[in-house]
Amino acid sequence: KMCKLSSRALPPPGDDESITSPLKVAAGSSTMVSPSTFRSTIIRIWPLVALVIVWWGASAWNMIAAKQVVIHDPSAVPLMALISNLPGALGWCAIWFRDRTLLKYTMSRSIIPLAMMHSIGLYASYMGLVGAKVSLVQVVKAIEPLIAMALSVLFLGQAFSLPSILAAVTVVFGVSLVCVTDTTYSWTALMWVLVSCISTQTRNQLMKRTQKQLQEGADSVSAKKVFSSPISTGILMFVITSTYAVLVTGTMMLVTIPLSNQQLTNPITVEGLLTSLLLAGGMHFSYNLASFGVLSLTSPATHSLANTTKRAIVIGFSALFLKETWNWATTTGIAITLLGSMCYAKLKMSEKKNTQQNISIPSQWCKGSSLLRPLTGREGILLSILVLVTCADFWNDFGEVNGMRRSTIVAKSGGCEKTCLYYQVSLCLETDKRIHQGDFSFAELDANVDSCVQAWGQGKCYESNDDQFKPPFLANLARRGELKDRVDWSVYRQGLAESAMSNLQYVCKPHFQNYQDVESIIQPPNWWDSSASLPSVSLNSNLGGSYLPPWYEGQDLPNGYALPQGPISGVTAATLKAGEFRPYMYSNTPNLGDCYNVYLLSLTAGKNLMNIIRRRSDPKFCATGSILTGTCDVVWGSGVITPQTKLGKARMNAMEVFAVRGPHTLEMLSTEAVSKHRTVFGDPGLLAPLIYPMPSEGEEDVADVCVIPHYVDQDLPIIRNLLNRIPDESITIRLLNIKTCSLDEYFQDMKGCKTILSSSLHGIIFGIAHGIPSMRILLSSNVAGGHFKFEDFFGGIGHPELYMYEDLSNADEIPFTDLLNRVSSMTIPALNMEDLWNSNPIHAETLGATREDHLGFAQDFIGNLHDMYPHEPYVKLPELLAQT
Repeated sequence: KMCKLSSRALPPPGDDESITSPLKVAAGSSTMVSPSTFRSTIIRIWPLVALVIVWWGASAWNMIAAKQVVIHDPSAVPLMALISNLPGALGWCAIWFRDRTLLKYTMSRSIIPLAMMHSIGLYASYMGLVGAKVSLVQVVKAIEPLIAMALSVLFLGQAFSLPSILAAVTVVFGVSLVCVTDTTYSWTALMWVLVSCISTQTRNQLMKRTQKQLQEGADSVSAKKVFSSPISTGILMFVITSTYAVLVTGTMMLVTIPLSNQQLTNPITVEGLLTSLLLAGGMHFSYNLASFGVLSLTSPATHSLANTTKRAIVIGFSALFLKETWNWATTTGIAITLLGSMCYAKLKMSEKKNTQQNISIPSQWCKGSSLLRPLTGREGILLSILVLVTCADFWNDFGEVNGMRRSTIVAKSGGCEKTCLYYQVSLCLETDKRIHQGDFSFAELDANVDSCVQAWGQGKCYESNDDQFKPPFLANLARRGELKDRVDWSVYRQGLAESAMSNLQYVCKPHFQNYQDVESIIQPPNWWDSSASLPSVSLNSNLGGSYLPPWYEGQDLPNGYALPQGPISGVTAATLKAGEFRPYMYSNTPNLGDCYNVYLLSLTAGKNLMNIIRRRSDPKFCATGSILTGTCDVVWGSGVITPQTKLGKARMNAMEVFAVRGPHTLEMLSTEAVSKHRTVFGDPGLLAPLIYPMPSEGEEDVADVCVIPHYVDQDLPIIRNLLNRIPDESITIRLLNIKTCSLDEYFQDMKGCKTILSSSLHGIIFGIAHGIPSMRILLSSNVAGGHFKFEDFFGGIGHPELYMYEDLSNADEIPFTDLLNRVSSMTIPALNMEDLWNSNPIHAETLGATREDHLGFAQDFIGNLHDMYPHEPYVKLPELLAQT
């Protein structure tokens, strides 16, 4: 009945806007082609529904599997592109054995550029995932129809209606909004995605032209039967193109992989990586075939609308499985893009209805190979199984990849002495979903490692039915800052070294007997035997104050300075182009809290910042001090000075914030400002002992109390009275001068201080950093900020209870005995600075400098400090007051 309705000839081959739907009838016709029963309706619709499920599911599966591959090993992209095309080669073989006469029509030069564009588009799409979210890739690829529109206008002279152009502009606006507001991608990734879009659409244009040539050149009965259908021709073209693309992508793989010496960025098993590769490749081919199947049962406009919906599905699954999040502006851009794409597809559908009065039903669809016939029982069962496997495996396998692991890990008591410590801790960590997903700070990771090591020490162990963690279960086990280092450090701090030594020698060694670096794994650190062997950066872990774990052990520099090892997970700021910036510091009056920026930032950035402090063209970098204002572009550890500080919403939202002094400052910043990066707490002044370790003290250096007035308080009577104070043999007192830019001489003067009383915030911060109990004294109302910035700092180190103060603004002398009694109850905890150290976005080694070059600059800078950073020599405060 449908075939009788068709009065037109077969539409021109290769014109996808002329491909018609076999499920529709002539407009205005009174003849109905609707099923008479519910059962026949289900039978008719089920193939379409099943194909759509496979199409959407395989698309999402492909993108998420590909993202997992590039997260773990970006150098595997060429191999992934090759695997994606291998099913096409298998299809080519099947055609060869079935009817090899069809293949002679594809042996033409036109296939070569087609395969090239197909390979480049696929390779570029996967490369885009290296530096961008799945959601961004899908949003940018939404402009592919617009590229097709541009190519049609350019090469075919085709005109488009005003509503279609407006819908296209809406899509462009949405994509632009996403690209502007999403700061998580790299420009290289965006360029790869655009290359993918252009290559894919160029491939489609070439495929249409080649498809038309094949249809016109068919001279055999079987060829005419296949090539008379645009759908079967398209499927054949895709199979042949994929086959040729195997050669192209194989060549790309042979060229690129030997050039790559990149290590895995995240630990993964060989089986896990191979599984993701096979999933990505297989699902790429599956969703393309399902897409052709849907196109055969619907109109191109409906197919385009379903394709846009598919992008929304993929974006949704990326949020669910990859934990991708967006700010409100990026979310709005995604919504606008999808809405514009759907409007464009609907407009094309409407234009189709308005221009086409009758539906053409090609005769071959009504004979022999009809696509309208009901499915046989065997076909229905196979298609049902395919849908169920698609849905079930998608949930199971990618739940496993993203922390919802289905393997069994259970705790048990006893038997720990028979399992390797590192293996046990890795299983224990695996039970924590956040750790497995990588959503943690170093402090949180160490807390979890401590808990797991403690459980091992108490005889609580884990066992698993999954061999994920057997060699090579962690490719980077012995790399700096990875599992071995953290377990060794935890063992030392918990006093379990003796038990662990036996475990390493008699259990771990056989466990890792096939591992190439077995000796480096089972070798215990020398500081397990003696804390005196601890690196200088870690000494305060026993004494109290700021420290870094032993894997940051650095090199000594001239004049008592040092340079710890660089970050192990460095971050960069998009605002700082090529690493250039302008450090912001208050410089009207010499003040060590401000001048300290020159020392810390020059040493870590590997450049003399005195040369660029006043270069106004670069973004403003705010670090140590109460200098966080609306003019800061990048913030690393700064704080606001009062709750009344006005930051300005627009400027604040544009900031990149890596660290702030404490929770009070964080509360004053917008979500937009702090959501770009993981924001940690800590004033960079806490890093002072790491670049200038406190020198050893002698008996003559000891002072029971050191008084450090803010530079605005130095001339107060209560301070001058100390010069005339009768020496008290029971309490030795020293005055320190913080109105200086000489860091090393100030710390030399601070050497031997047992207690600090200060009206200066950084007088207290430098004391706390060196493990010295420090208390605030209010000497006047001249110091800006009140309690706010002090409470902010102590909240930032996680110990607000340590904030002690005494108001002496109306006193004539300092009651040392009473204050020392109060401070005697204070114990400065060990403060791990790893998160703050790794949050520095300007570190030279993060930005590409070698350790040798970085160390060479640091030695030159410190060795010629007074030439590199001219400043007045340190004058002890009693001498300064005596001069005035």
